Amino acid sequence: MAVPRTDEEIITTKLVSFDLYSETSSLSFIFRLPTETLEDIFIQQARDYHSENGGHPTPTLPSWVNVSYVCRHWRNVALNCATLWTYLFIMSPRWTEEILARSKKAPLKLHVNPHHGHGSEAPCVVGKVMDHVERH
Repeated sequence: MAVPRTDEEIITTKLVSFDLYSETSSLSFIFRLPTETLEDIFIQQARDYHSENGGHPTPTLPSWVNVSYVCRHWRNVALNCATLWTYLFIMSPRWTEEILARSKKAPLKLHVNPHHGHGSEAPCVVGKVMDHVERH
């Protein structure tokens, strides 16, 4: 017959399991890549995405944003890489504000195709970006 465990024992077991998982994950090759290498990979993915899509609006986040959801380390690298967030895309004013904050003072890259409708959000988004035009 199994012995009932207390909540404290269950929590302790889960914490130990998480620590072991984190330790094992950090031994993997991908987690030993230098931060600069990860940044370069993430930036290239964003560049490729934007050159393929040419500034067309997207109803969802661009696929390159997913690098910030892989693990805690990748998220920290992505969120602290200002250059990664300089590849703007038209989505919503709220998301634009977030990207502008993450890009810090880095020069921005915005491609707007005047022959492709960007929806009713475009004037507001472009207005927010124009507030940062002094960056260089």
